[in-house]
Amino acid sequence: MKVLLIAPSINPITYKGLGRYCKEIYNGLRKLIDADLIIKTVEMDKALSTYTEIPLRILKAGKHDIVHALTPEMGVYTPLLCQNAVTTFHDLIPILESGHMRFKFPHLINMHTRFTWWLSGRAKRIIANSTQTKQELTQVLGIRTEKIGVIPLGVHQRFKPAENPRIHRPPTIGFFGNFTYRKGADAAIETFRQVREKVDVQLTLAGGRIQTPYQRHFNLNKMTEGLKGVKTIEHVPEKDLPKLYQSFDVMLCPSSYEGFGLPILEAQKCGVPVLTMDNARIPLEVKKETVVCKSVKDMANRTIDLLMNDHLRREVSERGRRYASQFTWENTIRKTLEVYNRILLDPN
Repeated sequence: MKVLLIAPSINPITYKGLGRYCKEIYNGLRKLIDADLIIKTVEMDKALSTYTEIPLRILKAGKHDIVHALTPEMGVYTPLLCQNAVTTFHDLIPILESGHMRFKFPHLINMHTRFTWWLSGRAKRIIANSTQTKQELTQVLGIRTEKIGVIPLGVHQRFKPAENPRIHRPPTIGFFGNFTYRKGADAAIETFRQVREKVDVQLTLAGGRIQTPYQRHFNLNKMTEGLKGVKTIEHVPEKDLPKLYQSFDVMLCPSSYEGFGLPILEAQKCGVPVLTMDNARIPLEVKKETVVCKSVKDMANRTIDLLMNDHLRREVSERGRRYASQFTWENTIRKTLEVYNRILLDPN
């Protein structure tokens, strides 16, 4: 089997969770099959390279049994150029969450995304990373349910509890994600503010500012002005992520929408309790063992409970660790290969 993978990047620094997915898929598949890879020459030049460079490189790549676009923007032309095209969809955030993303041109971006992702959805098979994404693809883009397969992401084996886990003094509340409104960085800061009124704690904000020309910027400095005990980390190297999670006593994930939410499982596998919001659009299979909160005030109260009650924290930690251990990249690779094989066995 010869497969051509198309990715915007395999660099987790630039593309965060998407970059990690592309990297794991490529590294895993090339150990088992003949897998070639096309990535954009300029990572952040999305529109120009996607609609000019990528189609030409697909044509120059020659004959492949399967052509798999690892993100929908990479699959705009593959259904037209390739007989056995596969597209992976990770979320419908630009369409469904343009308000929380604070786009400067929300209607234009929404229309553009709907059209281009509809084109990507014409591939022979679609991979969705969650049951939530599968449902949204059917409801929003009209993609037939029967051609969508759900393949969850995996958690690497390097994510594990610290050798000598113990609560830090003062305790550390963690947040890992882009400093944006959708990720809920503002809600994490307000939660910390309320917790700090009752408990001596510190806050680590890690993940970095997102710099895009089409999204309004999040003023982190203004939101943390006057707050003591706040530590900001712009970028965390991939190899240091386990150590980051291990430095948290609890992790806040007040995001309004996640196509998957890989940091939730990674933190849980490191033994860290994770708190989420009940009205957040996060896949149930990822959110299942989190502490679900009704509001920022509720998140603050539950954070205090976890920090002050050792038995409760250990119980939540162990449930999350066991659950997150079920998600492996080996399963993701195996199920992806099953999709390829079904296409080749049943070309219709």
